[in-house]
Amino acid sequence: MNLIKTFQRLFLLFGINISREPLKYYYDLEDEIKNTLIKNSKGILHVGAHYGQERNFYHAHGLKVIWIEAIPEVYAELKKNISEFNDQIAYLALLGNENLASVDFFISNNSGSSSSVFNISKESKFKSVSMQNKMQIPMIRLDKLLSSIDLANYSHWIIDVQGAELLVLQGAGDLILQCKSITIEVSTSETYINGAKYSDLKDYLFSFGFTPLWEPNEGDHTDIPFVKLF
Repeated sequence: MNLIKTFQRLFLLFGINISREPLKYYYDLEDEIKNTLIKNSKGILHVGAHYGQERNFYHAHGLKVIWIEAIPEVYAELKKNISEFNDQIAYLALLGNENLASVDFFISNNSGSSSSVFNISKESKFKSVSMQNKMQIPMIRLDKLLSSIDLANYSHWIIDVQGAELLVLQGAGDLILQCKSITIEVSTSETYINGAKYSDLKDYLFSFGFTPLWEPNEGDHTDIPFVKLF
């Protein structure tokens, strides 16, 4: 518990007040930090929405949310799921670093949750996951889809796009300057063919003043929070 209290004091330097007691395990602290970043934000931009599983948590904390989902069938369900929340809106869009009329998009066999512009790698540790279908959909940059005014009150971003995280960040352009914290899915081993590597994501975000709150382990495919220091 002394280690956790040390972390609590450390994260106060980033404006993250970890208050829940008791925190028995390290992963409890990780979850508490991620949730605190969400609760302390003005609003959430959630890229890779899927069915909006976090919608009730966001609503419980009075947060505005912009959801972005690429698969039309999943988007239709997402719209139904958030229909009761006036402060949550959804866009059907595949975000990337270019505006393209059509790109390959691979649909995974786990209800689409691992779908990506990149095919799954043979080196992936998720051996039960495979791509069962492929569709053609347009790609759009975030700074083409939304403006700085649209995102003025969405200070925390969540990006979970199965290896395409760097493409989404690049396509955000200067909109990233409005973001104060990001929770982003990273891989330290090859999960998707040509997918983003953690080192590349870290370098890109560092150039905009972000630093990770901890480092992933070797072989991880996990979410890492970044906060802006300057």
